[in-house]
Amino acid sequence: MSLQFEEAIHVLARFGADPDPRHFDLYERIGRRILAKTSQEEAELDMQTAISELRSTFFTLVFTLRQNGRVPKEIEQILMASHYTHIRNQAVDHGLTELSTKIALAMLKYAAVVPADKLFYVAGMACKDQEELTLAFVLLNRYIDLTEAIEDGDASMLDNAGMYEFAKLCPPPFCVADHAPNRSCRDVHPCAVRV
Repeated sequence: MSLQFEEAIHVLARFGADPDPRHFDLYERIGRRILAKTSQEEAELDMQTAISELRSTFFTLVFTLRQNGRVPKEIEQILMASHYTHIRNQAVDHGLTELSTKIALAMLKYAAVVPADKLFYVAGMACKDQEELTLAFVLLNRYIDLTEAIEDGDASMLDNAGMYEFAKLCPPPFCVADHAPNRSCRDVHPCAVRV
């Protein structure tokens, strides 16, 4: 089941995405599912290729749509999220940790198309690795809050008091995964407390 989205983006990258609005929901679903992969799923798949194909497919689609009129916001956001993900992966591969951390922070803006829990976890751990401990603490605590809200099925208890600056970056609605990323809240909590 998991491979169907990677196969779909491979086919779209090979043959192109038809700019017919009737297909936009399908394209969005493919893009969101690829961007929502957990770290375990990413390790099992060739995510570099999937992200690269997603980025090139959506770039061509957005380019075509801009020539013919208006681009749906979600399509453009998936393009940008896949672009930043691709660049972040390249920065990580080349040991550019400061750049990859900045990109992880910039990606918080795309919480409408990439699961917010994943974004806060990745940004928090990147900040921790860069010894930006105060920011890492805030981000990882937000990850814990989001994970607990997902597990409880109730976001009404989220404390947004200290999240004013992040609310400007990633205003609601948040996209949440069908399942929490394969990172236990219990694994991150001690890390957030130690930070």
